[in-house]
Amino acid sequence: MKRLITICIMSILIQSLHAQTGLAPVEENNKYGYKSTNNTGGSFIIPPKYDDAHYFFEGLAAVRIGDNWGYIDVNGTMKIQAKYVAANDFYEGLADVAIDVKEGGATYEKHGFINKAGATVIPFKYFDLGVFNDAGLCSASVKDAQGKLKFGFINKSGTMVVPAKYDSLSGEGANGYTPFVLNGKVGFLNSKAVEVIHPTYDNNFRNGLCSFSKDGQAVVMLNHKMGLIDATGKVVISFKYDYMDVFREDMAMVEANGKWGFINASGVEVIPLQYAKEGSFNSGQALVWMEDGEEWTIDKTGKQIKLLFKPEIMDSTIFSGEFNDKKPTLSFKYSCQSNALMVIVTANGKEHKFPGVTGIIDLRRVGIKKGENIRVTVKNRKGCTVTMAPGGAIK
Repeated sequence: MKRLITICIMSILIQSLHAQTGLAPVEENNKYGYKSTNNTGGSFIIPPKYDDAHYFFEGLAAVRIGDNWGYIDVNGTMKIQAKYVAANDFYEGLADVAIDVKEGGATYEKHGFINKAGATVIPFKYFDLGVFNDAGLCSASVKDAQGKLKFGFINKSGTMVVPAKYDSLSGEGANGYTPFVLNGKVGFLNSKAVEVIHPTYDNNFRNGLCSFSKDGQAVVMLNHKMGLIDATGKVVISFKYDYMDVFREDMAMVEANGKWGFINASGVEVIPLQYAKEGSFNSGQALVWMEDGEEWTIDKTGKQIKLLFKPEIMDSTIFSGEFNDKKPTLSFKYSCQSNALMVIVTANGKEHKFPGVTGIIDLRRVGIKKGENIRVTVKNRKGCTVTMAPGGAIK
């Protein structure tokens, strides 16, 4: 997870740094060299002789020779010997690299920091490292007495100034808050690694959840329901949704009991929960799927703008007693795309709708019993074909 933080921070700077060096790694015959960023189809400036290569950061680029990594300068001169099993890009004069360390009969990849002269600044004793923040702190992981990975923070001297007690740490949010997990609950640390919001919330990191936005708010989950809090932990939008996305264009899509709609920043459901599925707003419009499988674009009032298509019935099949009553499943394979717009299962005279089915649906909510018949109707684009079968995925 910490490596992802490095990548995110580096991506912010990547364009300007590439422009400074003017060099880009290019592969040819399974070897990497460097060409001009303005003419990657031209001649090599640094010959292709590396097994892997990164972009240049702060005048140095990580390159791999065989199994080991080192660093070259813009002239192709090896400035730091290739002796590391892993290497990250330089950031503020330091790079996170790793070597193999033998401990108790086992070999572990341990991380430390080196400077641009190749000198070890922080010893190789951590299983993972982040990057240093504005307060001079960097996340670092070690194993506890039970062999479990725990995270804390080190300073630029390599001293563990915040004990390694956290089960995991995520990326720093827009307001400098870092989500952490402790004993299965999520809380938040400020840039000085002080717990400003105590571990209270369900552990649910996905789609930007638990990360604070530039507005100082975060979507979190409590008792399996999602809501919104501010930087003090105050509840801004109550915990009542099965799913809640981050705000985009001042609107957030929410879902409860299988129905989707949109709320504004005040938590008002400005577009009622009525859709089978939906996407976020972009340039004032959002994509939504109706219960019958129709796909529309709508504006921020919920007004239908354009019907993109009306699905047709691809197949309608009756299955007779072919399901395992403990865990009945139905598998799908499509000729034209990865998912159907709508699957309708009729059992005991009642319709059950499954929008956006990708491969397998769980029929336990239909409540079928062994030996009963069901009808399965699949709606999608004209010309598509579908294969259906009880049980596991179709190969």
